[in-house]
Amino acid sequence: MLIQNKVKSQHFIQQLYKENKAYAPPLATDEMEYQLERFEEQLEAATKKLPKECRSNLTLSQQKILQSLKDNKDYIILPSDKNLGPAIMNRSVYKESVLTEHLTTDAYRHVPPDQATALLKKTAESLKFLYPQNKALLSKAECQYFERSFPEKHRTPMFYSVPKIHKKPIKFRPVVSCITSFNAIFSTWLDFKMKSLLQCIPTYLKDSNTLLQQLQDLPLLPPTARLFTADATAMYTNIETDTALEAFTFLFENYKEEIPSDFPKTLFL
Repeated sequence: MLIQNKVKSQHFIQQLYKENKAYAPPLATDEMEYQLERFEEQLEAATKKLPKECRSNLTLSQQKILQSLKDNKDYIILPSDKNLGPAIMNRSVYKESVLTEHLTTDAYRHVPPDQATALLKKTAESLKFLYPQNKALLSKAECQYFERSFPEKHRTPMFYSVPKIHKKPIKFRPVVSCITSFNAIFSTWLDFKMKSLLQCIPTYLKDSNTLLQQLQDLPLLPPTARLFTADATAMYTNIETDTALEAFTFLFENYKEEIPSDFPKTLFL
């Protein structure tokens, strides 16, 4: 079989990869294309021999019960926190909990639809303006990511919450899903750039194994030594934007040797 020489791949960042929908790959050699067509024909022929319907491992009564729960608007089925499986609850209880614990608290502010639309448009225009001002400091892969993301269709972020079924009484974790929204273009890029700054944080731990290794490397501790853990309450809603900007500015000023000189600090902040 004849194989064409491989084209040298360009710089690739998996987290920021965006498909170029206008790109049409060139055909392979005649022999390669012929073999691919033969493979496709054999694959289609093989699939036709498979049963059209997959048999369920549930009984008929179990399927009917699940379908009735799915169709019943009095209940809501949603994932639980910490991947503990699906949960089902009264829709009215869910709505009341979302309002009292989150949406009607000081952490949120009601914005009329027309104002919300104007804010979303203003934010998108501001971010689009920032990109060309800082383009020179971005890699080719980053530029491709932004320029391929801007023309896509974007949706408004959606709020929902997941129950913490391991808590008594049950609490709810708020989630603002920004997937495929315009802001997600920049939040994804920010997450990518933040990972290069983690090494500058003295308390950073790569994973649980790193913690275990550091604990094993400690000198002999006295029998009265104790290990403590702590957790943040509503961490994200309690992080002031100005405080976060001060923290990153501190990193940029005090870890200049560790941070690349071409790091796009202005765009990042």
